[in-house]
Amino acid sequence: MIQIAEFLPPAYSQLWDLVAQCGVRHVVGALGFETAFDGEPPWSYATLLRTKNAYEDRGYSAIGRLFAIGYLKGIREAVHGDSDSGGTTSSGSS
Repeated sequence: MIQIAEFLPPAYSQLWDLVAQCGVRHVVGALGFETAFDGEPPWSYATLLRTKNAYEDRGYSAIGRLFAIGYLKGIREAVHGDSDSGGTTSSGSS
């Protein structure tokens, strides 16, 4: 049987509720850079456990984690239209 999963960022947003309304119960998560526990790195046990528990508290089963930081930045830029570089880049100097 095929099980549908969705990528959800580790910080809760309304997207979590919308995905649940569609019947999706499995997620692929990411490192929670903004949810790090007491200054610990996002890959620490405490932060990973907190992220896993956040998904499970909302009724999701975390079936995987995505660790590709560049990929995540690309998704964020595509969805939100922002970037860490402060917008578009130019080839010339000002």
